Amino acid sequence: MIIEACVESFDEAIRAAKAGADQLELCSDLHLDGLTPSLELTEKVLTSVDIPVKVMIRNRAGNFVYSSSDVQIMNQQIHSFQELNIAGFVLGALTANGELDIKRISKWNQFVGDIPICIHKCIDLVEDKVAAIGALKQFKNIKQVLSSGGEATAMEGRDVLNQMIKTAGDQIQIIAAGKITRDNLMEHQKLIQGTGFHGRRIV
Repeated sequence: MIIEACVESFDEAIRAAKAGADQLELCSDLHLDGLTPSLELTEKVLTSVDIPVKVMIRNRAGNFVYSSSDVQIMNQQIHSFQELNIAGFVLGALTANGELDIKRISKWNQFVGDIPICIHKCIDLVEDKVAAIGALKQFKNIKQVLSSGGEATAMEGRDVLNQMIKTAGDQIQIIAAGKITRDNLMEHQKLIQGTGFHGRRIV
């Protein structure tokens, strides 16, 4: 079971680690649903906690349909973090018609080297989320997918989440997200059959 805390500052990271989080997702600008954190913050967190730290790669707010200039910036961001001892990249992209951008994801899968990838909640905007999980299983680096099952909360999306978990099997860990807190975590664990849970106030 993985309890993942989403944090955007050094103090939040330290507090979450001390409170019992198993791993961190480090972002900036969570009011914009999370952007790429600074290299300086990431280095500081990595030297101060002894749990895995994943890094968000998202260069701007808004949709997940990326231009070539967006991709260039995100690739530069990925490259700058590759020398650090991070546990993974959190990223994702959609096509203009609302499907996972498999071509872009494939290129990132090759670009990141041996660092694991977690596909973020862009997958919740895809119509057939279960089929999307099946498509992601072809990529060796994609180890996790963050999702609320397409609903506002993980509890509302639990039926779809459970279908995604079944399709993912042992290859991809589905991390349930969406209003999961320390107060309702146990309830989510009873109704969602996965092994990963994510939230800002989960510990």
